[in-house]
Amino acid sequence: MFTNTINLDRDSMMRKVGKHFETVFKSYEEGVAKPEKAAFLKLLKRIKATLEERIFVDDVAANVEAAKKLGIQGIVFTSLPRLKKEFEKFGIK
Repeated sequence: MFTNTINLDRDSMMRKVGKHFETVFKSYEEGVAKPEKAAFLKLLKRIKATLEERIFVDDVAANVEAAKKLGIQGIVFTSLPRLKKEFEKFGIK
């Protein structure tokens, strides 16, 4: 999970979502933020992933476009049903 939220620990909704991820990358702790190229590269290094191994989902189209420019597959989140359909395209159920 990659968040620009000011303080994830104080945001109860984000805490609930964050518990489903192995790694939570908090931009305010890292000194970089979406959609900066350096932020995506730092995250990929931290999780030891190649560009092809990750799908970036965000509700901000500019952030998804920034990820795509680096070769990361991306989905703009608009609704849960649509996200499920997009995941199916990648073989994720």
